[in-house]
Amino acid sequence: MTEWEVLLFVCIVGMGLLATIAFLFGKIGDLWLAVADLQDDQRGVMRDLVILKTEVDAMAARGAERLKKEGRIS
Repeated sequence: MTEWEVLLFVCIVGMGLLATIAFLFGKIGDLWLAVADLQDDQRGVMRDLVILKTEVDAMAARGAERLKKEGRIS
């Protein structure tokens, strides 16, 4: 192979590698966006669970207080 053929081959391989890297980074970017969305959803679910637990604890405390007033529990 002559020098210009080697140079052409190197350029073609380099362009192929750059295209592959760009394609993979595009997929990785989509993956990062999906992970960020899932983390936001997880934070929302955790916040809702904390609120629900607080409400259930308050209901249980009111129920226990009512039973204590009725004399069913000491």
